[in-house]
Amino acid sequence: MTQDSVTSKVDLVRTQLLNLIDQTEEGTALPSERALAERFQVARMTLRRAMDDLAYDGLLVRQHGRGVFTARPKVAGRLAVTSFTEDTRRRGLTPGTRVIAFRKGRADRNVARQLRIPVNDFAYFYSRLRLADGIPMALQHCTLVADAVPDLTEEDLAGSLYESLERRYGVKINGATVDLEAVTPDARTAELLDIPITQPCIQLRGFGLDQSGRVVEIGRSLFRGDRYRLSSSFSRAEPGPRRTASKTQ
Repeated sequence: MTQDSVTSKVDLVRTQLLNLIDQTEEGTALPSERALAERFQVARMTLRRAMDDLAYDGLLVRQHGRGVFTARPKVAGRLAVTSFTEDTRRRGLTPGTRVIAFRKGRADRNVARQLRIPVNDFAYFYSRLRLADGIPMALQHCTLVADAVPDLTEEDLAGSLYESLERRYGVKINGATVDLEAVTPDARTAELLDIPITQPCIQLRGFGLDQSGRVVEIGRSLFRGDRYRLSSSFSRAEPGPRRTASKTQ
């Protein structure tokens, strides 16, 4: 059997499994591998490869000693200069936003240092709950330099802030520095995300730069670990030309 024919069979079984998943509720146990292999008339190895693909996509969950269960797929976000709205749409889901807090105030010493502005300059402080198909996915706490977006309103936060900044103010977030950490939520965060306080979350903390390299945004976002995953692509940097030192006499 050629590699192409094996791949074709795996794809066919994957489609059949997807149809089966669509007909069941989340958390439903699938039949045994033997029963599924007989049902789809394929080798168990072929079936297992298709199930591995779906497990990677978050559509199946293997529980040791119990079996395989259906699940909702995790929203996949990229570690790149992109917005939650873009990532959610790319997955075929409907993004949503609930503004939890919004105010304009003066920057204290800590905020001013991070935004690289004078102490007591104005900044916008806001918190947003981000949703995908109505399900809470992330809680964001951010601060923006006020003179970069002088007329910012709560309505600007209702969708993609990056799109609004570029459209209304000509501010384009071109770069970012982010630290990633696994954390558990506090009681308020857990309530907003509709998760237990024991549920691990992915925390992103950092700042965004505009097209001139100016810091315009600092923030902290907590994504629920059971519904969200982050991915990135890397390439190996080629070593530069070897340098030799020389002396002049």
